[in-house]
Amino acid sequence: MGAGESRSISKSVDVNEIAETCELPVKTVHRLWKRFCELDKDNKGKLDADDFDEIHAFHLNPLSERIIALFLDSTGHCDFESFCKLIAVFQPCDKNTPPDAINSPRKKATLLYQLFDLGETYEIDHTHVFDILLLMVGKDVDVKQLKQISKRVILETTEGDKHKVSLEEFLNSLDEAVVGLKMSVGY
Repeated sequence: MGAGESRSISKSVDVNEIAETCELPVKTVHRLWKRFCELDKDNKGKLDADDFDEIHAFHLNPLSERIIALFLDSTGHCDFESFCKLIAVFQPCDKNTPPDAINSPRKKATLLYQLFDLGETYEIDHTHVFDILLLMVGKDVDVKQLKQISKRVILETTEGDKHKVSLEEFLNSLDEAVVGLKMSVGY
């Protein structure tokens, strides 16, 4: 079967279980399977960074490497269930979405935190913020200015009393309604 051809969903994949775990309709799980197969051109049954790199939109996003890293496990791969779990976070939500739902604003904000904290230190300092800012604005802003901005972000987030931001402080500093809206995609 060549690239782009549809494969039947694997017998090892329990569509109903994934739908329940990811809080997705079964129909959406099937659509995600097709997308997963499109990316898995070599029929490995898992994705790696090169597979994700084939997504054209990632070439336009300065944070693409960090976003791809969110999908990958410690071996550098992503199976279908993990793929669905991360995609599910981006389901639209509203004020009635339970806080423990996979697509809650809190889960979306936690994912955002992980973009900063790729080393999983569970603390963001000004160098994490600086790295993100540098990726986003490149050389258009003076490095010295970016360092000042990144230090200020940390100080304002911690109200000036610490030099590192914990996940809880990060979550408390964000407007959940805005995060819920901005990090939602219909699919």
